[in-house]
Amino acid sequence: MTQRNQRGACAGALGGALGFYVIAGATPLGTEWGPVLLRRRDGEPTGKMPVAVMAESSFSFRKLLDQCENQELEAPGGIATPAVYGQLLALYLLHNDMNNARYLWKRIPPAIKSANSELGGIWSVGQRIWQRDFPGIYSTINAHQWSEAVQPIMEALRDATRRRAFALVSQAYTSIIADDFAAFVGLPVEEAVKGILEQGWQADSTTRMVMPKKPGRWSSLNSEATAGFQVLPMNNLIQSSTMPTA
Repeated sequence: MTQRNQRGACAGALGGALGFYVIAGATPLGTEWGPVLLRRRDGEPTGKMPVAVMAESSFSFRKLLDQCENQELEAPGGIATPAVYGQLLALYLLHNDMNNARYLWKRIPPAIKSANSELGGIWSVGQRIWQRDFPGIYSTINAHQWSEAVQPIMEALRDATRRRAFALVSQAYTSIIADDFAAFVGLPVEEAVKGILEQGWQADSTTRMVMPKKPGRWSSLNSEATAGFQVLPMNNLIQSSTMPTA
């Protein structure tokens, strides 16, 4: 496979994997927490999809991951294109596969890293994930202008992080400051509180405290959503562990 064809195959597979839809940001709308808003490529919304059925698209991302891994293995001289490296690195983060993400980052040639700033941007998100810095994950994702091939993956990563954060809070806290909770799930305070009230949580406007409802219909999601994430107090979200920067 030529480098030109290799560059298009993995990136082009993303459109096929997602069909005619792209993922827009997940925000609390209606009566469901964190639904994903799907839009057709012409920009028209198709409606809400609850987080609980988000896994419908996970198969497509897994298929894309397999394709990108094969592209790297088959690359001439063992060196893939920046587009393949970028998608593969982002997909490892989406699947919370931090070991493979770290090994991939280490084997990407330095010249490719330095010439393609998006790779460093993706890796900076990975560092925030490694540090369990949830607010930092959202801010780092939002701070970059991602390429068309990478953007849907990063948006899916942001939504997956939000689901993990929601599940962790519902499991670990009897009460939490509203501002801390909003930062944890990456939403404005008013929007975050509106969403949890619609899910049966309680909020005190005087003390600005949020009281989570223990997992009910979310229980089937919690084991997957929190996989690999230690339950930590808010002031310990940023850990001292570090990942390689080069």
